[in-house]
Amino acid sequence: MRMFTNTSTIPLALLLIAFSSGCGESSGTVSGKVTINGEPVSRLEVIYVNVAQGFEANGMSNAEGNYKMYYGRANPDLPVGEYKIYLSNVELDESQAKDRAKQVKIPDAFTKSGSQLFKTVSPGDNIIDIAVTAE
Repeated sequence: MRMFTNTSTIPLALLLIAFSSGCGESSGTVSGKVTINGEPVSRLEVIYVNVAQGFEANGMSNAEGNYKMYYGRANPDLPVGEYKIYLSNVELDESQAKDRAKQVKIPDAFTKSGSQLFKTVSPGDNIIDIAVTAE
């Protein structure tokens, strides 16, 4: 019995497999706004810690309180998953000593040791605003 194989369908099948494996996005971008008592806060470091793998992504709020997260060396694509989020004042050197008085007090609930803020990064664009209420 003779077996018939159509060799032109093999490359097509491989192409379909390649496309189907790349269809599900495995990363997303994250941006948002940081406010304390409704007011935008600049020069805050925003840190996302991936719950499953422990790596960090970082961003910094600008004068309007807006931030954008980066993973690694200026890569805006964060792997999808759950992240613990916390805030930190930007470290200032001696030449910026006058700016220390302008730094805000971050409530414990938004610090590295006290944060219970968890968000999920989904495929595509994610807008995650961080609204802090302080006394």
